[in-house]
Amino acid sequence: VLCFIGIAFDIAGSITVALLGLHHATAASCKEAMYICLAFYCSTKVCVELFLIERAHAVRHKLKRRLHDPVWLAFMFILICGFGAIAILAFIAPVGVVNRGDGQCRIGLPRKAVMLLMTYDILMNIALTGVFIVLLWPLLRFQRARSAAQNSLKRTVSIFGLRSKTITSYQGDAPLIFDRDTQQLKELVFKSVFGTIIMMTATIFNLVFLFRYDGQEHGWICFMCCLLDVTWTVSVIHFITETKREDIGPALARQAWSNERMNWSISRPRLTRNQCSEG
Repeated sequence: VLCFIGIAFDIAGSITVALLGLHHATAASCKEAMYICLAFYCSTKVCVELFLIERAHAVRHKLKRRLHDPVWLAFMFILICGFGAIAILAFIAPVGVVNRGDGQCRIGLPRKAVMLLMTYDILMNIALTGVFIVLLWPLLRFQRARSAAQNSLKRTVSIFGLRSKTITSYQGDAPLIFDRDTQQLKELVFKSVFGTIIMMTATIFNLVFLFRYDGQEHGWICFMCCLLDVTWTVSVIHFITETKREDIGPALARQAWSNERMNWSISRPRLTRNQCSEG
């Protein structure tokens, strides 16, 4: 869906700049151009945030359904109310005028709308990436056995449903995960953080331009900045999800949550008959 919107935005932007004539346009055509740019740009941002919300929920979707997952509910509420209000504000008061000096379109957003959009986008991306990493964190913890007595109790359990690549070894009450995919999980965390940073960089650069000109950008410059932002975002999402191993992350995280629940019952010492008779 995100790639489709990005391609559609490229086509719509080219048609708008070429056919509507942003160099010698009317005030009505300038407004229409701004609405087209704003519609595709907001659609891209909604798709990106829905992807990040679903990725965070995928870690525990076996444990909690969407309507029972507080993380999913909280971020969906923020998306609908927060971004919805900002988008409505932007659509109500877009800037689309014809410059009297050169007769060219000047389009953009008011500075208040730009500041709200920039603040919301930065905080939302940081929060969603942080929640995803926190949910994956149990997989990156390697605990040691707490006592010599517990070291005598060792069990090896093969994790079902992960292509038989992962082995979880229980030593005492601490689950240790030794698998070939641990390095991929670390790379996934790094790619998520790095991807969020470079994705926000392009968005900030674009919105700073809008703020700087206060809705008085040349039409073709506004379209170019928004298209670069959308193309950059699609490329980053592809970079994060390019490997087939990323779906192992949520699956391993769900197993880690289950392992910690099983931890006490597995490591609890059992008394033999001789020990019971001696007692």
